[in-house]
Amino acid sequence: MTPDQALAFEGNLMKTKMALEDAFFSIAQASGEPSVIICDRGTMDTAAYLPRESWEVLLDTYGWNLMNLRDRRYDAVLHLVTSAIGAEKYYTTENNTARTETMEEARALDFKILNAWVGHPTIRIIDNSSDFHGKVQKVITHVCQVVGAPKPVNYKRKFVIETPENIKFPVVTEQFEVEQTYLLKAKDSDAHGYTYIRRRGQNGSYHYSHSTLRDSPHDKGDESERTVLERHISGREYIALLKQADPNRVTVKKRVKCFIWNNQYYQLTSFVDPPSLNLAILETELADKNQHAVIPDFLKAKYEVTDDERFSSFKISKIGRGVPNLSKATKERSK
Repeated sequence: MTPDQALAFEGNLMKTKMALEDAFFSIAQASGEPSVIICDRGTMDTAAYLPRESWEVLLDTYGWNLMNLRDRRYDAVLHLVTSAIGAEKYYTTENNTARTETMEEARALDFKILNAWVGHPTIRIIDNSSDFHGKVQKVITHVCQVVGAPKPVNYKRKFVIETPENIKFPVVTEQFEVEQTYLLKAKDSDAHGYTYIRRRGQNGSYHYSHSTLRDSPHDKGDESERTVLERHISGREYIALLKQADPNRVTVKKRVKCFIWNNQYYQLTSFVDPPSLNLAILETELADKNQHAVIPDFLKAKYEVTDDERFSSFKISKIGRGVPNLSKATKERSK
C-alpha cells in the first residue's frame, strides 16, 4: 500500500473499531444491568503500526486527540505481555492464522503497543511470571478493582529523585499537568480517609476524576488496609465539586511524567505548587508486596518515602503545616 492508502486503511479501521465499541456500550447501557465491556484491541494500538509522523497526520485528518482516544475512552488498560517474553516455549503461530510474527518481531511489537498507551492513568502490565491460569486471575482481579471493588494501594513504592529537569529519558514518555484538590469531609465519612478531585491535562485537553481513600478492616486481627475508590467525572461535575474544596488546604499542582522501563510502569511527579518544594517523587505499583522495586538506571534515588506520609500530596496540601513538615522530613532523610 502507498502511504496514503495505509492512512485511509488505518483511519477507517479505527472508525470501525470505535463504532463497534460504541455499539456494545449502548447495548450494555440499554440493558439496565451492571456490565463490563472488555476490548481485545483499543484505539491506541494503531499507533504501534504507523510511523510517528503518520500517526500525527492521522489524528489531524480525523480531528482526534490523545486525551479522548486514550484516557477518556477506556477506564483501564490491561496489557498482557506476549508469551514471546518470558514464556517462549508457548509462543507459536500454528494455532492462530492471523499471527505471522517471529518471536523477535512479536517482542518488538509488544513493546510498541505498550508504549502507545503510556500516559493512560490506569495501566496494568500482566507479565508471564505465573502460568496462564495465574495470568487470567490477575486480569480478573484488576477488572474487579476497576469496576468498583476497593483497590489496595499497599504495593505502591515511592522514592525521592534527584533533579529530574536535567535527566535525559531513553524511553518514550508522556507528560501531564495535574491539579489535585481535597474536599471537605462528609459527616458520615471515614475519620481516617479523605476525598479529592483531580484534573489531568495534556496539550489543552483534560481528564477529570474523583477519588476516595479510606481504611478498610483487614481479615486478620484489627489491622486495616488502605484502599482507594476512583471514578471518572465530567468537567461540569469537577467544577461543581470545586465548591466543596477544603479551605484549610491548597490545591496541589504537579508535573507528572509517565514511562515504561523494564516492563514496569512509572510516574515521576515534580511538585509545582506549593512553590519552593523542589521535590520530585518516583512512584510505581508492584504486583506483589514482596516484589523488589527497581529504580531505572537513568534516575538517582535519594531515599525511599513509601511509608512517610509527610511526602504525600494530602499532607503537603495542609496550609501552614504541609511544607514545614516536609522540610523537616527532608532534613531528617538527608542525614
